[in-house]
Amino acid sequence: MNNNIITKGPLLFVGFRLQCKTLEEYQMEIPKVTKKLRSRLDEIVHQVDEHFTYGIFKAEADESEDGYWVCMQVHRVQNIPIDMEVIHVPEIKYAMIHHEGLPKDIHQTYRKLHQEIERAKLKHQPTKWTLEEYDHQKEQTKHMIHVTLYDPIS
Repeated sequence: MNNNIITKGPLLFVGFRLQCKTLEEYQMEIPKVTKKLRSRLDEIVHQVDEHFTYGIFKAEADESEDGYWVCMQVHRVQNIPIDMEVIHVPEIKYAMIHHEGLPKDIHQTYRKLHQEIERAKLKHQPTKWTLEEYDHQKEQTKHMIHVTLYDPIS
């Protein structure tokens, strides 16, 4: 597990907030919102790397932080595009794992990561920001995604 532990942050992101009622609804809507974000990349200034989009969420969140953000990491915030929001993620220690496969199978990869966290006698922190880093240098389709999952731990 030690090779899969990293501290990231503080980080800044700009993107769209998505709020759905069910997991299935999120699975349908996230690709649409990602496509919308990628079509508006020219509006987001100071991007860290245009080849990576991020999904950000808290597994346990109050109403103000409930949802899933599809966003780009930025060096600094300037001129927030219409309909987009800014997310400030403090420095957080993460356990990480790569998922390459069907989007619907990402939850199995999270279960595997949570088991590894437990075996390493670490604690998952569901009230802190989880990051999903999507690599668009590799083709992302409805049948295959390439994503690194960063799950907050202590």
